Amino acid sequence: MLFKSSNEDFGSSMMTVYDYDKDGDQDILYTNGDAFDYIPPQGRPWHGANILENKGNLNFEFRRLCYLTGTTYMKPADVDNDGDVDFFAVSTWNLWDDPEAQSMVWLENIDNVQFVKHNITNNPSHLLCCEPGDYNGDGLIDVVTCGMHTFPPYDRLGRITLWLNNGVLNKGNN
Repeated sequence: MLFKSSNEDFGSSMMTVYDYDKDGDQDILYTNGDAFDYIPPQGRPWHGANILENKGNLNFEFRRLCYLTGTTYMKPADVDNDGDVDFFAVSTWNLWDDPEAQSMVWLENIDNVQFVKHNITNNPSHLLCCEPGDYNGDGLIDVVTCGMHTFPPYDRLGRITLWLNNGVLNKGNN
């Protein structure tokens, strides 16, 4: 057992291996935001983006990067071009009745221990996954997201969206 939560509806939603701290071992990127214990799906305040940091000898330390209700996916990318690994995280099952509920955030890596959450958007809602890359060839990390709108509200739809980085993030602004 690498990690166990005492919360019975912790809501595991995504996992992949990636050496986020560039120390030569594989860490586990892990989100918990599955909300299908409830119909319609309802995000929970303990959902979020996490890392199981590889400490060696199959010992992993759970680290919460941020709370984000309904988190379903996160991907690494050096968003601000400072040489470390940041993350995009998206939420499918947030509390969408709240117009401020975020569907995508950027987690800025400060020192591989501290991550600052920057809100990116709440429209469209119900974002299922994301894929960072330099899609327009300008040297900046952009991101493509896809939505899954199977439950209301249906007022902020977006199936596939390309988010172009205009350089503001690289200047230290939100």
